[in-house]
Amino acid sequence: MGFEDEIRRFVRRQFESGNVRNLRKRVREFIKENGFEESFKNDVQRLIKSVENDLFEQFKNDYSGGEDVQKKAEDILSAYAQRHINEIQDMALYSLKYIDRRLIREISQAIEQGIKGDLNWQETARAALRKYKLRKRHIETEINTTQAALDRLARIEQIKQSGAKYVRYAGPTGTVRPFCVRHIGGVYRIEEIEGKLNRFRQPALYYMGGYNCRHRWVPMEGKEIYRQKNGQGRVFVEQGFKERSKEITIAKLRARSGFRIVLRNATGPKGIKLADTWENGRAVEYKRLTSSATNITEATRRQIRNGKKQAGHVLLYNEGSLAEDLIIEGIKKAIKFDDKREIKQVTILKKNGTFITKNREGWEND
Repeated sequence: MGFEDEIRRFVRRQFESGNVRNLRKRVREFIKENGFEESFKNDVQRLIKSVENDLFEQFKNDYSGGEDVQKKAEDILSAYAQRHINEIQDMALYSLKYIDRRLIREISQAIEQGIKGDLNWQETARAALRKYKLRKRHIETEINTTQAALDRLARIEQIKQSGAKYVRYAGPTGTVRPFCVRHIGGVYRIEEIEGKLNRFRQPALYYMGGYNCRHRWVPMEGKEIYRQKNGQGRVFVEQGFKERSKEITIAKLRARSGFRIVLRNATGPKGIKLADTWENGRAVEYKRLTSSATNITEATRRQIRNGKKQAGHVLLYNEGSLAEDLIIEGIKKAIKFDDKREIKQVTILKKNGTFITKNREGWEND
């Protein structure tokens, strides 16, 4: 007999007794007897054992020869991973206690309201089951989140073993969680993220933005060349990128406004050159408008036409302090002749760092 059937039987017994005194205590004992909490704990332990085995095998493979290979692997696992594994386990069990308390309270309330409200036991059982199914989904979320956290822990250890010093907050860019919004696309030293907590007070090292978060840490090779004081802005130059002063100047201006910039030398699967610049996890193509432009409108149109091949967002750096109305005219003209609708956004960046960003429709209606 499944737990849902047991809930129905339990509710019927309470109705037959008609007694609401000590009801919450009886519900608590019922849930404990039916293994609701124990089942979750077993799932967590199974996940932990799996990641411990994976880490153990990984460590063993990192060492060759000698009779003390197993001891070394055990020592490293104990020294590094156990503290983090225990932390993940504690987080999961803390959440379980919270869910457990809510389930006890909600089932108790459903039964009490049913008895006092003169409802039949079937209606009350359905109400109790709705509460149970809701909490069951929360438990499933906890299990998935714990699994992801343990997977990220193993991944971070692999990254450390590879010698990488930096990681990028990668994944979907259309995010709404405050922690993810502040970090998406940013590159950080590993020791820097070890102290970060998300809004749920979970370690971002392996929980990222929180429950069911789809973001991940990706190793990066290169160097950080600028960091905004008391802000999120930073500029990271990936290894292999040919540093050019024009991109560096623009990137630093953007970082001073809080943007997280990665300068890359990337090509697509067919050898097609991709955008050099990524702002907050999105591709942006930087183009300059210099004082040498004789026809500002045409120069603007041409730069956007060339830039849209690399990214749907083109940033125009008004290096020559050119007339903005003529630049806007060029933007509109570029959009007008963009039959494939490749232009998604255009930004005008001034030398003082101020900027105007609009999507395609915004410029069309300007």
